[in-house]
Amino acid sequence: MLSIILVLVAIAAAPSDADPELQKVVAEATGQLEAVRGEKFEKPVPARRQTKEEFQTFLRKEIEKEYPADVAAREARALIRLGFLPAGFDLRGTIEHALASQVAAYYDPESKAFFVVQSAPFLDRIVAVHELTHALQDQRFDLDKKIEEARRSGSDREIALTFLVEGEATYTMTASMIPRMSEEFEAVEEELIDRPLRMQARLTRKEIEAMNEAGQLAQESAGLVLGAAGDLSALPDLLFHSLVDPYLRGPLVIAEARERGGWKAVDDLFRNPPRSSEQVLHPEKLWGETLDEPTAVEIPDLRPALPAGWEKIHEDILGEFGVGVWLARLADPPPAPPGADIFDRIGEALKTNEESALAEKGPAGWDGDSFVAYTRGDETFVALSTAWDSDADAVEFARSLIAIWKRAGADVILVDDLRGGARLADGTRNVIERRGSCVHVLVGIREELSHPAMHILRTSERRRDGGAAKEADF
Repeated sequence: MLSIILVLVAIAAAPSDADPELQKVVAEATGQLEAVRGEKFEKPVPARRQTKEEFQTFLRKEIEKEYPADVAAREARALIRLGFLPAGFDLRGTIEHALASQVAAYYDPESKAFFVVQSAPFLDRIVAVHELTHALQDQRFDLDKKIEEARRSGSDREIALTFLVEGEATYTMTASMIPRMSEEFEAVEEELIDRPLRMQARLTRKEIEAMNEAGQLAQESAGLVLGAAGDLSALPDLLFHSLVDPYLRGPLVIAEARERGGWKAVDDLFRNPPRSSEQVLHPEKLWGETLDEPTAVEIPDLRPALPAGWEKIHEDILGEFGVGVWLARLADPPPAPPGADIFDRIGEALKTNEESALAEKGPAGWDGDSFVAYTRGDETFVALSTAWDSDADAVEFARSLIAIWKRAGADVILVDDLRGGARLADGTRNVIERRGSCVHVLVGIREELSHPAMHILRTSERRRDGGAAKEADF
């Protein structure tokens, strides 16, 4: 799914007639970007306009090529079972609609041109800086190659790269709005660029949606790129944050890099991109003594524990980003039951505060994970294996997950702080087992299959990314 979102900067497009007015805007934006970035383009970047209908036609073709219907359907089954999407959700159709309605412009590494889709005089100039940043990234670091390398490594690596790619483009776009003041610029950079970006990064989904509804989002740097026309409220949390967070939180990665080593440190990140969403959510984990490389988790084939007919349909990595979205629902108060009085509501509010604390702690200390989905007929279950920085972090994650199951109305059974489970309304079970700093989870599995499947799942192997196997405490 994230691969098709990342393809926003790599979608194929057909040439159209050049627009002299747009070329003037591009020339101005090029000068602004080169001043901000301190780098010159190797060659000019062509710019063209497209109608929405033209863009939608090419988007549809690109989605068909990069995200075939059968692949999307298999991923949707896994995400529905995990609870990221509602039953029957049209994942591919929703992504297509969201991208078609939100994109104001995009850069195409294949034709080395950028296209303006939604036209407005002010937006053209500002968005031109954003998209020209992608062109500069491509000329200097081969953006297509970086995208393909991340895609092969899974969704977590892809979202990390998206934070970097869109983060720099949003940062330079924001900087370009500020009049250049030669030697005085560095002195005011923190006040005029970094501080507003940090405030923007703290916006919650509800705040973003309220701003969007009021027509204020287009006045913010992320809104200039995302547009204010789309119905963000219709997107499930995973899609919403995958689309929005790289623009809102990605610039903090750039700010951290520049604080440590100027634009050279940003260049170093493109030469050696982040390996996990944990690193871009906590940029200090990208450098030096605080460097935190992810642990690769490999789940063995579970089919020896399953009857004939079961097949693996999807595998991926949630990462701290995905785990955070998964657990964030604990921060939202559940609907009050019919007839609830004020004391019931106060009790629910206190309970929600406790669960909100769990939602914040749950993703912290993430070290690595992997999940696989198996299906037979209409049945689907997911196996997830996670690694954490400490036993305490693993406990917090397990507690958070159990709290989500309780809130969903499952009949939760806790053996101790190492094992537990939940009976679901469809007759299947969720099973959780903690072993030291590792937590293994089965979601939506038949009870008679849970024990043999968990027996294999707990033998999952974990490795430091690119390193040797770690000492097994799975």
